[in-house]
Amino acid sequence: MIKNYLILLLSIFSITGLSAQTTETFETVPANAKSFVSNGKTFSLSTNGINFYVYDSGSANQGYSNSKKFIHADDSYEQKGIISSPSGFKVNNLWIYLAGNALQEPNVTNDGAPGSVTFIGKLAGSTKFTVTKSNVSSNIGYASPGNGFTFVNFSNLEGMDNSNTLIDQLEIQLSANYDYFAIDNFTTSPNTVLPVDLISFTAKTENNSIRLDWTTQSENNNKSFTLLRSDNKINFNPIATINGQGNKQTKTEYTFNDRLPSAGTNYYQLVQTDYNGDSKQIGIKAAEFGLDAENLITLFPNPATTSVKVKFSQQTSRIDLVDLNGRLIETSKIDSSATFHNFNVAKLPAGIYFIKLNQEVATKSIKFIKI
Repeated sequence: MIKNYLILLLSIFSITGLSAQTTETFETVPANAKSFVSNGKTFSLSTNGINFYVYDSGSANQGYSNSKKFIHADDSYEQKGIISSPSGFKVNNLWIYLAGNALQEPNVTNDGAPGSVTFIGKLAGSTKFTVTKSNVSSNIGYASPGNGFTFVNFSNLEGMDNSNTLIDQLEIQLSANYDYFAIDNFTTSPNTVLPVDLISFTAKTENNSIRLDWTTQSENNNKSFTLLRSDNKINFNPIATINGQGNKQTKTEYTFNDRLPSAGTNYYQLVQTDYNGDSKQIGIKAAEFGLDAENLITLFPNPATTSVKVKFSQQTSRIDLVDLNGRLIETSKIDSSATFHNFNVAKLPAGIYFIKLNQEVATKSIKFIKI
């Protein structure tokens, strides 16, 4: 009996969680309406001088899946449509149809160049996020269920999770070579309080490191942030944990410098943890890190089993061998005329290591794998 009761409770919580999101298909909304009600919330449609309204195509399979109704804006290049609700909402995802040529073929621009659509979320007139979906001008066809519509997920568009950002207005701005758009299956969730309202998250190469910056507008019950790094966007390892602000309703800026990035593309996840122990990824960014051509550094073999040889073209005073956590394993002073150095790694445990070269102009790092 207790087991059945627990199962019932889990089912109730599961259903409650699922119902937090509401998808508006517009099938029951009157044609030509410039507003609609979804889950008890009223949304208004407006635009920059062109009509933006609920359109009835008159037959199924014109919108997403079997839909015959959707919201669209009459033709006008570089136009803007606005979906607003004064009580606030969070946009989770939607399906959008874009066209720019005379035949209104899906995704095709009027000049054959790449096109884009920019989504701007605002709250009380203040911009909360700006993200852009770019497209190659290519006819994507009308295969079911999309029927020419493409999916936009605000939880990962441009590597940012804006699906939990409270807004009262969503602007849809077309590039200059698109003149038509339509939206179907508009999915939102209610304006509940979130642990963190993330405004921005950036990663950029700076000197001999990668600088990570993020800004929060507000924090509720926020314990910490964890940064994780990957060189393949699959396997991520934590590199830092930064304390959060607990409860704070004003802007906070954070910075962390990754001084041991891998050569090539580095991917970073930003994970938020609250005092209840719940964690959520709220952003992912990538940054390139490389060595300039005038300061060529090579290391071989890689992976290594017994030894590694590092060659360098600029004067180096010291070379350090460190592990993935930055712990110094071995250091060697280098003669000013030397152009290479050998490390015996036979006794090292298998794993990821870094060679750090202390040079006159900067400190350079290169990664290798011990097997």
